[in-house]
Parts: sequence; structure tokens; C-alpha cells
Amino acid sequence: MPADCAAVLPEAVWEQVWVKPVSEVWRVDTSAGGRYVKIAGGAEQAQLDDEAHRLEWAHGRLPVPTPEVLARAHGADDRSWLVTAALEGVPAHDPGWRVDRVEAMVEGVGAGLRRLHDTDPAACPFRIGVEDLLASATERVAAGGVDPTSMASPTYRRHDAESLLDHLRATRPVEPAADLVVAHGDAVLPNVLLRPPPSRQDGAVITGLVDLGRLGVSDRYRDLALVARSLVLNVGPEPAWRLFDAYGLPHPDPLRMEWYALADDMW
Repeated sequence: MPADCAAVLPEAVWEQVWVKPVSEVWRVDTSAGGRYVKIAGGAEQAQLDDEAHRLEWAHGRLPVPTPEVLARAHGADDRSWLVTAALEGVPAHDPGWRVDRVEAMVEGVGAGLRRLHDTDPAACPFRIGVEDLLASATERVAAGGVDPTSMASPTYRRHDAESLLDHLRATRPVEPAADLVVAHGDAVLPNVLLRPPPSRQDGAVITGLVDLGRLGVSDRYRDLALVARSLVLNVGPEPAWRLFDAYGLPHPDPLRMEWYALADDMW
């Protein structure tokens, strides 16, 4: 472990959160508080750098808490490390919300996302627009990295990747200036932390956003499409109207939502 990372992990008790061949995420309980450690190798290091830059910009600037970067380092084993402070709150996909607090969770997510989107986009140095999403999809298709059979929507599973890319290009949406916001970029339920309400009559309150590697100025529908899809996958379609009401958009554009959901599948 690089020395500057070890310095912020005193008396650490490590818990594996997620591991794949070239990247790892660990939860670490220390005498100084909870920490998350991300370790990346190979091409994943560039993505880790992107996340670190966004976290460093976002912390203390956004109306929603984001993790503080405590250390960054490049190890002798050709891997990069990122250490962040843990935030309070329960992830919105936690099974506990589904027992008797689904409505509170959904309304908390909608209201919290709107708080993020009300940030002045002119202050954000990062941007991920339609052309960026198309460029990423084009690169992934060319590299053979898009598998339509694994997509969340069964609508696209019978098509090949090249056909879906053509569809994305032909149906690219406009990006109205009024809808350009500071977007999370991966606004799925596991990335939204909430504080449970004191009673059933109260709504949950957002306590933080995590995994900000795709944060940037985008169409608000980029976030809305992903959070709505995540909501359907985790708790079903019934409470979706509460999400948009809490956000303040009772009549969302379904075509723009569909486009951004597919673009995310091909990111």
C-alpha cells in the first residue's frame, strides 16, 4: 500500500465490497471513521483519475454531500489508489426501504436529485453531452464491448450492437439549455444515500451521492432515465410517479428517457 494511503487508514479493519480482475472497492473501518478504498489497474486507472478529479471539485460545492478525497496514490504494483471518507445514510436500494418506506425513499431520491440539478451548471468544469455519449458508444461497439443480450430492456436484446448504435445516432435528442444541469451521470439507487424518516408520515432526506466518476453538465434526463430504470428494477414501476412529482416534473418526456437509458447501456 502506498505510504500516503496507509497514513489515512489507521487501525484499519477491511471489508471487501466489490472486486473484479483490475479493480477493487473496500470498506475500511478505522479509528478515525469509515473509509472507502478504490484500487484500479490497467485502463481502469484513467476512470479512477476522472472520479478523483470530480470528487475534489464537488466536495463542499454541491448542495448535496459528496465524499471527501483523503488520499490518492500510484502504487509500485502499477495500480492506483483512491481513499475517500464514508458518508452517513442508507443506500436507496437497501432492502429495508422496501418493507414499509418505499414512498419515503422514492420521494427523498426525487427531491435530492432536484437539489443537485438546481446547481448552477456554469460553475461545473465537466461536461458529458449527447456527442460524448455517442462517441463512447461508437468506441465500445467498435471494440466489441456492447452485448445487447445483457441489456436491462428486453426491447433491445434482439438487435445487434451496430443497429442499436445507428438507432442512437438517428434519434439523438436536442439538449435544451433549460435542461442542462450538473448531473450525477450514474444516478442509480445504490449511489444515493438517504436518512430514514422518523415516521411514516415524513420523507427521507438525501445525505449524500457517491460514485461520481461520470458527473458533468448534461441534460437532466440523463439522470432521470437512470434513476427511473433503477427504481423499476429494484421496487417496481408503481411508485415512479412519486419520483417525478418530488422532482417537480410530473410529465417527463418518455422518448428522451429511453434514449439516455440506451446510451448508458452502451457507455
